Amino acid sequence: MKNRLYTGNIPIGNYLVMLLMTVVFAIQFLGDPHQNYLTGLILKNPPSYNGFLGYLWLHTSLLHIVGNLVTLAVFGRYVSVKVGAAKYFFIYIVLGYAAAFAHVLLDGRPVIGASGAIYGILGMAVVLSYRKFSLFGPWLILIWIAVSLATAVVGDSSDAYIAHIAGFIAGMIIATILAVCNLADHSDTDPSLERIIIQTIEKKQKQQVL
Repeated sequence: MKNRLYTGNIPIGNYLVMLLMTVVFAIQFLGDPHQNYLTGLILKNPPSYNGFLGYLWLHTSLLHIVGNLVTLAVFGRYVSVKVGAAKYFFIYIVLGYAAAFAHVLLDGRPVIGASGAIYGILGMAVVLSYRKFSLFGPWLILIWIAVSLATAVVGDSSDAYIAHIAGFIAGMIIATILAVCNLADHSDTDPSLERIIIQTIEKKQKQQVL
């Protein structure tokens, strides 16, 4: 039986993130096309608080934001419903911070964009929505990420691949913790993980009874 907190099918949290991202992009390119006033929101080394939070909502081009919006529309909707709107928005910010910390520590180039957080959402989708995809779906996501990251590394790409890797790993870790703690709908997760989750929940219930 599903937890009553996760019976809704409208990914409100995902819509909120997409709306905010779009509004900021409109302000960025219509109100400040030369980024004279938004430079303080770029993630740099040494970082600032504004940079840590602001870089997550800025984009370099229309193609950049469209790609991120499409990815959120496809995968974010599953995760949003699984964890709930409020937690989804908070987790999205946390994933952005995790990606930012890794990028500053291991790369350090100035960067903007939501890709680190969105890779985190992909990581969460692999864990929480495993059965929503076909048998090979999660593995295709992992292969796609591995190939894109390998291409970035070998080709000396300007992509912030460290942020992407960190976001994806953070997403998988957070999703697993939420599932094991029964704080997210885990009915579509990997069968092996589902068995571990059920055993953990049953163990906690027995301890409470005792």
